[in-house]
Amino acid sequence: MRTFLADGFRNVDAVADDDKIVRCLNFLDNLPDVRAYKERSIDTLRLRPDCRVADVACGLGFDLLRLHRHVPDGRVIGFDLSSDLVAAARRLVAGNDGIEVRQADAHAIDEPEGTYDAVRIDRSLQHLDDPKRVVSEMARIARSGGYVSASEPDWQTFRLTAGDAAGERLKAEWVAGFRNPGIGGALVDVLADNGLEIVDHFVQPLLVNQFNDADVVFDIQENARRCVERGIVSRDQAAATLNSLRASDAAGRFWALLSIHTVTGRKH
Repeated sequence: MRTFLADGFRNVDAVADDDKIVRCLNFLDNLPDVRAYKERSIDTLRLRPDCRVADVACGLGFDLLRLHRHVPDGRVIGFDLSSDLVAAARRLVAGNDGIEVRQADAHAIDEPEGTYDAVRIDRSLQHLDDPKRVVSEMARIARSGGYVSASEPDWQTFRLTAGDAAGERLKAEWVAGFRNPGIGGALVDVLADNGLEIVDHFVQPLLVNQFNDADVVFDIQENARRCVERGIVSRDQAAATLNSLRASDAAGRFWALLSIHTVTGRKH
């Protein structure tokens, strides 16, 4: 079975092609819009040089290095369920004494209450079984007066150049592939319901204006193939939509847009 990005992040160790996952994560981390919201999200944590910070579902570990630059005298601990991603993150941060990577389920983090000055998660609640429970765990391991931050897309805001009926069906199926597609827009309530005082909320648009780049992020061609296989659109309809997207790209008119919410709360 081919790897499909909308659901592949649920269990990275089980996907057919984890290189596709890695390529997507690497590509995203180099996008200016992504780097912008990441830096701003870290700023909302109000870190001091000696802070202890947890990065939940840390993936390949890019943010561990970002966080460590803010807490050079502190400690950064990354947690991820995937053994493949933990191994990759450990390779990335090797030689940095202030960074540690552990394998852990975000729903049940083996840490005492109040261990961290700041706890964050980035684009992972969209894939997890129980986002509310994960945020509850994040709040539990944060100290009193510490900060908890989450950055997540709201897939209900996803827009793509193609506006024909088949294109809309393809888009709807892509969005439906996520376990929690609306989590970005729900973050304020999720954090507040866990007793966190909301201290910051901003939305970063993620704009991709080339078809091949959008395919890396939004798996457009694989989604079309799956929709044909499931009878959601015909082969001719899928081909026509893809051709339309490529024509828009060739004319310099292609765009794909998504909103990413970042919400930060303070633990009383």
